[in-house]
Amino acid sequence: MGTMLQSVELSLDDFAGLEGCNEILNVTRPDVVCTVHRGCLEAGAEAKDFNA
Repeated sequence: MGTMLQSVELSLDDFAGLEGCNEILNVTRPDVVCTVHRGCLEAGAEAKDFNA
């Protein structure tokens, strides 16, 4: 996940001034986080529904 996020050109503003804090991207750039997850699923990763 981290490597894939680092491959996206993100600015310090995307990190809300917290350089390298990937977790903040869930708030500031959910589109990027979703794109990375979607790419993993399309590549064949499996996801388990823990609520089921």
